[in-house]
Formats: sequence, C-alpha cells, structure tokens
Amino acid sequence: MQRVFTRYFVFSSTCFTFTTVKKCVHIQQLLALLLLQALFSVCPADAQQSRRLDSLALVELYNATDGDNWFERDHWLSDKPIDQWEHVTVEDNRVVGLDLGFNNLSGALPDSLPGLDGLLVLWLHNNALTGTVPVYANMKSLQEMDFGFNAFTGTIPDSLHKLSSLKALWLNDNSLSGTVPATMSELHNLSFLNISDNQLSGDIPAELASMDTLSYLDVSGNDFTSLPDFSSSRVMANIRCHRNQLDFGDLLPNADVRNFVYAPQDTIGRFVDTTVSGGSTLRLYVNDPQPGNSYQWFFNGNAMLAERDTVFEEYNMTNAKAGLYHYETTNAALPELSLVARPTLVQLTLSPLELRDTVVCRGRNLRLNPSVQGGILPYQVHWSPGDAVTDSTSLLTFATFVSDTTELRLTVTDAVGTTVSSTMAVLVADFPEKPSIVKSGNAMYCTTRGQSYQWYFNGKGIPGARDTVFILNIPGFYSVVVSNFGCSVESDELRVDSLATGIENDLTQSPLRLKINNRSVSISGLVAGEQVLNIQLFDVHGRAVGSIEPQTSGYISLHSYARGTYFARVETTVRNIVLQFALP
Repeated sequence: MQRVFTRYFVFSSTCFTFTTVKKCVHIQQLLALLLLQALFSVCPADAQQSRRLDSLALVELYNATDGDNWFERDHWLSDKPIDQWEHVTVEDNRVVGLDLGFNNLSGALPDSLPGLDGLLVLWLHNNALTGTVPVYANMKSLQEMDFGFNAFTGTIPDSLHKLSSLKALWLNDNSLSGTVPATMSELHNLSFLNISDNQLSGDIPAELASMDTLSYLDVSGNDFTSLPDFSSSRVMANIRCHRNQLDFGDLLPNADVRNFVYAPQDTIGRFVDTTVSGGSTLRLYVNDPQPGNSYQWFFNGNAMLAERDTVFEEYNMTNAKAGLYHYETTNAALPELSLVARPTLVQLTLSPLELRDTVVCRGRNLRLNPSVQGGILPYQVHWSPGDAVTDSTSLLTFATFVSDTTELRLTVTDAVGTTVSSTMAVLVADFPEKPSIVKSGNAMYCTTRGQSYQWYFNGKGIPGARDTVFILNIPGFYSVVVSNFGCSVESDELRVDSLATGIENDLTQSPLRLKINNRSVSISGLVAGEQVLNIQLFDVHGRAVGSIEPQTSGYISLHSYARGTYFARVETTVRNIVLQFALP
C-alpha cells in the first residue's frame, strides 16, 4: 500500500497580531482552508475534498478538546504533514487511526466531524471528555471505538447501529444511564462490547443473544436486572456480568459459557419497612423462589440456622424481635455466588411517650433519657422550647440549661411519619444554704431550713436520722446533708469526743425555760417582744414525734404523749433553742 503524506501548513506567526486565542484559531483555520485549496489543486476534486475534510476534522477535534493542554501533541497545527502529527496514522492519503488515549483531552466532542470517513480506529479512552456520546455516522469504515474511562453522560445512542463496520466498542467507566438500545444487535460485525461501570439499568436486550459475531460482553458494575440466554450462541465465550442485580434465573442458563464471571451481585429485591403490633405474628416471604435454590434467613445480620424455608414466621412480636430481616440464596450450580436480598425493617407501632415531672437544681443542666418503644428508626426528635429537630437512632438524650420553672414538650416522629408527643413540668429548685450544726449536750441541731435532712456518722448515712435534731449515741465525726427537692448541701463535719453527762437547757445561755405541770408545758424567759412560733418534739433517738402550737395562755398540753425523755426545738421570733425535758 502506497502511503501519500498530506501536508498541512499553519503560519503561527500570523497570530501575533491578535489579542485572543480564539481569534488566532480562527485565522489559522482560515489560512488552512486557503493553503489546502492551493496544495490540493493538482489532485482530483474528490480526493482533494476528502483530504481537506480530514485535515479540518483534526483541527476541529484539537480545538474542541483543549488541544493546547494535551500531554502529547507534537506537530499538531504545525507545518508538518499530518502523518507526522503525533498519534495520527495515515494510509493512502487518508487518516485511518487516532490513538489519543491518556492524553488529557477535555470538554465535549463535536456533534459532527465532516471528514475522517476513512477512519478505522478511534481511541479516546482515559481522558476527561464530557457531554453525550456522539455518533459520527459518516465513519462507515470505523472498526474500533474506545471512549472508555471518561465522563460521558446521557444514554447509549440508539443510532450506534449506523457504524456498520464496528467490531469493538468500549463505553466503560463513564456515567451513562438508561437502557441498552436493542438496535445494537444490528451491528453485524460487533464481536467485543464493554459497557461496564456505568449507571445503566433495566433489561439487557434479548436480541444480543442472537448475534452471530458477539463473543465478548462486559456489562459488570451496572444496575441490570436481566441477562439474555446465550447458551445457543456459537461464538459467545466471555461474559462478565458481576455487580448487577441479576438472580439465579438470569445466570443459570449461561453457566456453561467458557469464561463466565457472575459473582458478586448487588443485593436483590427491594427494601421493605413495615410495622406490626405487639403480640402479632410476622410473616416474610422469599421473592420468586426457584427450584434448586437454598435459602437462609438472618436477623440483624445473624443467621437463624433453623430458618431455611421460603416462608419465615415469628410469633408473639415484641420489641426484642424488631429489627432487620433478610435472606440469602445459593445454588450448587454457581457455587461462587450468594445472593443477598434487601432487608425488611420490622418495628412495632410507635408507643405513647411517658414523661414525668422533674426537678432540676438551679445552675445545673437538665438531662433526660425518655424511653420510646416501637416505630421505625431513625426518629426525628424535637424538644420545645429547646433544641431544633435532630435525628436519633438510640436514646433520646436531651440536655439543656433551665433557669426557671417551665414546661417541656417532646415530639417524636418515626421514619414513616407516625408522631407521638408528651409534656412535662420542670421545677427549678434552689440549693439550701450550707448547713451548720449546733450541739447542746447530747443533742445536735441543724440550723438550716430544707425539705429533708440526713445525718452522717463517720461518713456513712445513719438510718432513720432524717430530722433537724439528732441525739448523740457514740463519739465520732458527724455531719448533716440538707436537701431541697434533691438539691443537696452538706455541712462541715463536727467532731464529738465524748458524750455529755448533763443537758444544757439553753444553747444561747438565755433564760428561756420549760416548766412541766400536770402534763402541760409552759415557756418562760421570753424577752420583750419575743413570741413562740412553733415547737417540735423529738424522742431520745432524734426522731420527730410531733409539732405543737403554743396556746395563748402559754401552756402546751402533752396529754397524748407517752412518758419518757424528750427534746423540744423551740422556734421564736428571735431564736431557735433545743431543750430537754421529761414527762412523768
């Protein structure tokens, strides 16, 4: 075959008079047209036109794909003949091959390329080409087209069948979507087809199985849901169909293909979520069971070894049985594959919330962990007033700073929109003042007011010692904790070395006295303007036994009390005093 070199001149120096690249390219193309007309004027008109269109098509391809940034572009748009342009193959005065793979081409290919109708090989793989896949119907001689490893989008063109000489086609590793056109079966010379790792879906056309030339098919890494039966094909030797959504019904007819790569497959079926009521029976089914298949059911990822039927039943549903159920399918004829069905999420119906009123100490954060039963995760949780809506998959923990007594509302919405809500009151309680202890004889008195008290001996709580007064029984270290709705403050420890042998009647050394007469008590020693407000009585163990109001006569009746020794905590308008007395 005689090779004729077509020359194509570009005077780049002409560009120096222009300020933009676009103007430069325009002048280059204009000069190219004039030069080509002069250079090919001695050739027959048809040959001259073909060579001119080939040359212009190369220039258009270069400009459309950012040729100035190609990795390898020696002599492109130069005064060298085009058979010296890097990666361009010319035979018999025509461009027959373009090998521009791994060359940093970018942008969209032209919609049409007049010329290059003698092209046999077009390799543009491993670049950054975008847009849709063009079909150059004028390239009737094209045998190999490799557009793999780019960023093409859209669908596989239905008009690809117009490239009637095509033997090998690569469209793999792009972002193509949609289905495979059945017209591809009209490529009667096609023996190699690779459309792997796209976003194609649906059925692979059954017409492909009737092609008497197709021997290699790679459809892996898509979302195909069916595969034709190639068992009657005389030439099919290689099928790669893994990483799709194919089941054994699609795969088993092709098990005898010499090179058959079928595993793994993506999960099959569809995700299902459902709610059931407590105590009901759950029934799940295998989708389209096939003879020869074996099944295994799983709960939350763990195999239930006894559950191998096409129907799964779980009786008396409880929260513990709520979760993810799925099955896996195997077949001895294709031992490398285990098909995993998409799971069914089973939850109990969302139960009502139960919130209880609570107390928080002033200055402390409120932390709540309410219990939610049932529903479908994840929950949407909204406390008001408070945090915005948040997602939760476990405990509904809520922490906030509450400065004043308020009401909180919790609203929980599960994944299917079921909503429950409840309210609670939050009381903000103040801490008591730090308590102090006053000792009188064998009696200790806490001077700080609170809702409750707890006395401690050597760091351990004294059972039953829960009043303002505690009677000493043994030497040691004593303290008291005063609480106000759970907000507690502890006193300093008081060291007691020995028990008193007598009782001091007046802790303040004032003349206040108790007189006992016929089981009535009178109080004397009040100073001017001092009034008795309340008297609390305690037994010898420090336990409160009663509270009495003073009578206007100044006498207090004690007829209902048993004989024995008592302590009286006398509260007046000016002081608090603990006094001891005995009832005969």
